[in-house]
Amino acid sequence: MKANNGVMMEKENDAESTGILKQYQGTKFSPLKLIIMSASYDAQIFSEYFGSAKAVHVQGRQFPVDILYTYHPEIDCIDVALITIFQIHLEEGPSDILVFLTGQEEIEYVEKLVQESLRQFLGDNQKLKVLPIFSSLPSEKQIQVFMPPLTGFRKVILATNIVETSVTIPGIKYVIDPGLVKARTYCARIGMKSLIFVPTSKAQALRRSGRVGRERPGKCFCLYPEIEFEKLRDSTIPEITRCNLSNIILQLKALGVDDFFGFDFMEKPSRDAVIKSLEILVLLDAIAEEYKLSNPVGHQMARLPLKPIHSKALILASQFNCLEKMLVTVAMLSVESIFYAPHEKLEEICIHD
Repeated sequence: MKANNGVMMEKENDAESTGILKQYQGTKFSPLKLIIMSASYDAQIFSEYFGSAKAVHVQGRQFPVDILYTYHPEIDCIDVALITIFQIHLEEGPSDILVFLTGQEEIEYVEKLVQESLRQFLGDNQKLKVLPIFSSLPSEKQIQVFMPPLTGFRKVILATNIVETSVTIPGIKYVIDPGLVKARTYCARIGMKSLIFVPTSKAQALRRSGRVGRERPGKCFCLYPEIEFEKLRDSTIPEITRCNLSNIILQLKALGVDDFFGFDFMEKPSRDAVIKSLEILVLLDAIAEEYKLSNPVGHQMARLPLKPIHSKALILASQFNCLEKMLVTVAMLSVESIFYAPHEKLEEICIHD
C-alpha cells in the first residue's frame, strides 16, 4: 500500500506541475538576464560559452604591489617561509604579514617554529603576534585575524587558500606565497579521492598578491623564481574534471538528458569518469534498464541535494526504521569535520598515552 500510494502521489504531483506549466504556454516573458560574478574564474571562458557575452572587470587593487621572486627554486618551502617572515619583521616597515600555507598541519608547525624563534630576540623584536586561519578553525578564533594588534605589535597571519578570495583582512602589507596548494583529486579508475600538493595556477598567484595593495602599497614575496611562474597553468584545473560525477549524472538524468558524452559541458570531464559514475548509479539502483531513472528510488534520490550514496542511505534507513540516526550520520558526512583538534592538545594526549 505504501508503494502504491507513493506512486499515486508522484503521478498527482507530476500532473499538477504539468497543469501549472500549461497555464503559461504562449505567454511572453521579458528576456532573462543572467549575471555571473566570480573572483576566481576565467571571464573569457564564460563569455565565449554564452555567445561572446559582455565581461566587466572590477579592479580590486588600488595601490601598486611589488612582486619579488627567489633566484633559485627552493626545496623546503616551510623553512624559506620562516626565514622570510623574520626578514620582513626585522628589515621592513610596520604592517602585517599574510603567509599562505597548504593546510592546518603546516600552519600549526610554522606557528610553533615562529614562537620558538621569537625567544632568541629581545625587546621590540619579540612583538610578533601569530594568528592562524583555516576552514576547521572555530569562528571565534578565525575572527581574531580581523582584530587590530596591540600597539607596537605586528600580526603574522598563517592561512590556507580560503583567504585568497573570500575575505579581505585589513592591515596587510606583505604577502608570502610558497606557490603550493592542496587540491582534491578523484581517480575514476579506482574510485578514490585524495588530497595532493600541486603548484598554484597563475590566476591563484595573482589573487594571492592581490591580498595587498587595497589599503596601501604592498609587497608579495613569491618563494619561487619568476621563470617558474611562467610555467604555471593559466587557471586552476576545473573541479568537474577531478571529482566524482555521480551526482551530476543523476541530476542530468532527472532533467531528461541521456547523451552524457555529447552534453555541452563548459569543461568536458573524461569519458572514464562518466562511465564510472554510471556504474555507481547502477549499483545504487538509481538507474534501471536502458539507463532510465528507476522508479521510485532513482527519482527520490534525484530530489535530495546529497551525494547519491548518502541519499540512498536515507531511503533505506526509512525502511529499516533508523532514519533519525542516519540523518545525523549523513549530516556529519556532508560537511567538513566539525571537530577541531589543536596541535597542543594532540601532544598532551600523546604524553598521557
